[in-house]
Amino acid sequence: MKATRSEVLVLLGFLFVPWSLPAQEREETRRAAPEAGLVWTDADGWRAPTMAEALDIVRGRRSDMLGTGHPTDVGVAFIRQIHATRSPGELAAFASELGEIAAADAEFTSPERAAKISAVTTLTAAVSERRTGTSYPPAFHVLTGVFETRVDRILGGGDGDPAYVAAQRSRRTRIQLAVALEDVYRADPRGRGHEYVAEVARSATPPAVECRPRALYIRPPGTPDPDADKPWCPADSLWCDAWGILITHDPRTGRNTGTRREIAVEGAPDLERYGKLCNWKH
Repeated sequence: MKATRSEVLVLLGFLFVPWSLPAQEREETRRAAPEAGLVWTDADGWRAPTMAEALDIVRGRRSDMLGTGHPTDVGVAFIRQIHATRSPGELAAFASELGEIAAADAEFTSPERAAKISAVTTLTAAVSERRTGTSYPPAFHVLTGVFETRVDRILGGGDGDPAYVAAQRSRRTRIQLAVALEDVYRADPRGRGHEYVAEVARSATPPAVECRPRALYIRPPGTPDPDADKPWCPADSLWCDAWGILITHDPRTGRNTGTRREIAVEGAPDLERYGKLCNWKH
């Protein structure tokens, strides 16, 4: 007896649905972790990662263990011990590895660049007292170490303004130095981050008072420049960077507000002086 077309379709549906649904359900299960920071393995399902797995994920490897999660979620959950308790030695080793990743040179579009961002974000989150889990205060010293490592690489043991020297080398090097200092501030803007950046600002050499501001100060045609006989104010200065962070960032959140304000910090310049020496309008 010959089966009709509809009977064949019913039979095929009966054969394939029981096999396909479990596979689809497994795929749905591993797509989104029940809690941020967990990793997937076929053997165990969702679980807390080992240190080696967490580092691989921060570096952009083992995406098969992430589902829809982000590498930073795993790093933060590990160092803040959200899903499992870690030994002091394990936490120190993990933070040290993150510091190595964060201090490495990387092109802006490379996978290493994404790993650097994940490492820095993890270290910054580790210091916070307001996030889920247990804070890891030693991560702050790792962040200052990243900044100081950059300064050492730029100056090569010599003297000078690292921001200026970095700018002569490349714009990328210059940006990485400035961002490393900002990362320190953002880690603890109301405490150690603020104090560290303020000390960098006070110890840095300011541009010469008698310098000529650059093109930010536009004069009407034919108007003489009263500073024409002075050297240009430097476009790149660690003094300007450090005071700029304190002047423009919100100490409650660590974020750049895009506006400048007078600050009550020992040694701070007023906005008029800062604007002239650092080529900023105000």
